[in-house]
Amino acid sequence: MRVRSGKRFRQIYIEITNVCNLSCSFCPGTVRESGFMQRDIFERCVKEAAPLADQVYLHVMGEPLLHPEIGQCISFCGSAGLPVAVTTNGTLLEEKGACLLDPAVRQINISLHAHDAAFIESRILPFVLRAAETSPELYINLRLWDLESFEGASSADAVALLERVFGASVPRNASAHRKGEVLRGRIYLHRDTVFSWPGDAPSSGRGFCHGLGTHCAILCDGTVVPCC
Repeated sequence: MRVRSGKRFRQIYIEITNVCNLSCSFCPGTVRESGFMQRDIFERCVKEAAPLADQVYLHVMGEPLLHPEIGQCISFCGSAGLPVAVTTNGTLLEEKGACLLDPAVRQINISLHAHDAAFIESRILPFVLRAAETSPELYINLRLWDLESFEGASSADAVALLERVFGASVPRNASAHRKGEVLRGRIYLHRDTVFSWPGDAPSSGRGFCHGLGTHCAILCDGTVVPCC
């Protein structure tokens, strides 16, 4: 989802926590002190972001649904008139997914690459189907790193599952030129290669960072950075 309003940034990333409940091989984690953004810092960030950005993403590192006040954070964004996008690993959707159906949330990105098809079917898709029914304006982006460099044995099973559940046909020869497939309504499958965090691996020479161009980020301690 992209909104055009003439503001300085398309989005500002607010890292409400850098704590995660998974330890995935493709994620470098962080050497920063683990923590959760305090409520007063978050509200100040939102107030200052509202005139500058089209929307906020509640993610840089960490799993945002771990924040004990995630619901209140989303509601505050709504009261500030600031649309919200959330990126989650999907493990807490059963317990805390209801707060993502707040009207302030315009897009949910769910990372599938750490899960097998059984987990996706039992723990993630029930929420996705319920959200699509109750909030048809909500964009739901299912992310799977299975192009080129990702050798996840379960990726084929995950794609087959999504085809069966949504009655969709997903090309097996997907490439970087066609990453997104509509599964149903505003539910999308986004496939890509593994993202290499800066400093995590030698540069391939491909790609370009738009930090301070289209976006910036605020870490959970309030530090403002150009990007991740």
